[in-house]
Amino acid sequence: MEKERSLSSFMQMRDSLGVWKLLFRRPLLAWEEDEVSRLQVLIRDALGLNMGLKDFIRWNASLDGQFTVAGIREWYESNQGPRLQVPRLIWKGVAPPKPQFLSWLAWRGRVKTIGMLKRFRAVSSSVENLCPFCKLEEESVDHILLQCSMVWKVWSSLLNWWGLSWVTPATVDGVLLWWLGTQFKKTVKKIWRLVPVAMLWLAWRLRNDCVFHERQPNLEKLGEIIKVRIGLWVKSGLPAIPYSVHDFVENLNQLLDWTLSNLGQCVGI
Repeated sequence: MEKERSLSSFMQMRDSLGVWKLLFRRPLLAWEEDEVSRLQVLIRDALGLNMGLKDFIRWNASLDGQFTVAGIREWYESNQGPRLQVPRLIWKGVAPPKPQFLSWLAWRGRVKTIGMLKRFRAVSSSVENLCPFCKLEEESVDHILLQCSMVWKVWSSLLNWWGLSWVTPATVDGVLLWWLGTQFKKTVKKIWRLVPVAMLWLAWRLRNDCVFHERQPNLEKLGEIIKVRIGLWVKSGLPAIPYSVHDFVENLNQLLDWTLSNLGQCVGI
């Protein structure tokens, strides 16, 4: 009932046990009385007010109490860990905007699969929802871009291309986090981070060709197309590397050795 009263007046009205005297405009229901009792317990030990000090706001996530964008980012990073770095992997590379955007949608789980379109009622519930590659499981973002056995082989071939092997993460988010865990110097890192973006982009384009144009998926050819596409992005985005796309696809180790010798050294995996 006393909505206009100040906080200090309520503090001064507390009894010796620290219970606040609160007036309500109607009798409380049983569950509301329980909530008020919980509230009283919560505020019973509230600090007293110092009438000689002016009110001010303090941002407890920083040592000096001042709010900054950098401060909230540091706080968020400490709570969220490396996941916050995934957008940097996607957006800071030399890939074109459309593949970057598709990769971001895949990371967020917002690629428009048939299952998602059904939930939005954008397509009929009778539309087939099987993976267009394996025809064995329902299509989902993680399945179509990672978990499908045919798509997994392409991921593995790309890792073999780099001389690596892996235990496949279960989600696109997990893949991108794993990709962040590799440590390279600047230029090699830029090339390395193109791989998942190209894979996600071209796997989704192949999926669309199968769904909308009834084409048969050729996943072996997809792996080679991805390598060529990465080579084209490297040529356009990193002109300091004097190698052709063919050299990039067929002699990746040689290109990386030259890059490390001339543009920076790899610090290990």
